Order: sequence, then C-alpha cells, then structure tokens
Amino acid sequence: MKKKFSLPLQIRPYRLLILSTLGAFLIGSVCGAADTILSKNHAATIFTMNKSEWNDSIRKGGATQTETADLNAQGVARMKLQYDNGALLYVVPEFDGSDIYPSRINVTLAMPTPMSLMFDQAKIDEIKGQAKAEMLPEYEVSMDHESVGGGVALFFIIAEN
Repeated sequence: MKKKFSLPLQIRPYRLLILSTLGAFLIGSVCGAADTILSKNHAATIFTMNKSEWNDSIRKGGATQTETADLNAQGVARMKLQYDNGALLYVVPEFDGSDIYPSRINVTLAMPTPMSLMFDQAKIDEIKGQAKAEMLPEYEVSMDHESVGGGVALFFIIAEN
C-alpha cells in the first residue's frame, strides 16, 4: 500500500514539480539542466495520487493565462504550462487499466528556437545521463528527443523501480 501525503501536497504536486524544478531549468543555465528537470520528491508525491486526486489537483490549482489543463483519452488531466519565452511543459501521469496509482509519469519540455539551439546531441546525452543518475535507485527514467518545428522537445518517462 502506498503512503498518502497530507492534503496540501496532494492539491498542488504539479506546481511543486514545475515551479521548483523545471522553472529553474528554463531560466537557469543549461549546464545543470538534469539537476533541475526531475525530482524524486515530486515524483513520489505524484505516484501516491489516484486519477481523481490528480485531476482534482489540476482543477484546484487555479489556472493562469499560460496554464491550462485538459483530459487525455484516458480521462487523465494533462497539465500544460507555457512560459514567457515560448517553452512548453506538459506533465501527465499514466494509469494502466484499473491501476489505483500511476504506472509512470510523462514529462515533456518543448523549447522553441533560439533556446533549442543550446541543445545539441552532446548536451541532450548529458541531460539524459544526469537525469537517470539523479532519479536512481527509486525511479527509472527514459528520455527521448525530437526536433519539432525548428525547436526541440525532450520527452521523459519516469517509472518506479
């Protein structure tokens, strides 16, 4: 049985994930990106939430002009945040079948040009290695990337070990 966190942590886990980790990445140095992209503590919070708790946390989080939530085909709220620099962040946990808790968390960070020009293959490989190392042994992280419309998108999948 998974440990339940107090209500305040259940209400705003995506804000913790976004603002304290990815936000720092988007305005900070690319060199330390893997240290700020993913967080064990924030992943642990999301992994303790069922689908209803996740969806409620997104709805209760309070939408701003650049933040929206919509449901994917499985009825899970997909959080989208657009930063002033044009970068987009998507966070959505996946629930397989009748799973009470997420089986994995998908995090996508899409960066437009000129920001994407900082992400050559060597930098992407470095981010991938650092992200995996930071999340072990509790979590397995896989990462892929794709060039999209002149920008670059980084796709992370976080799963519990």
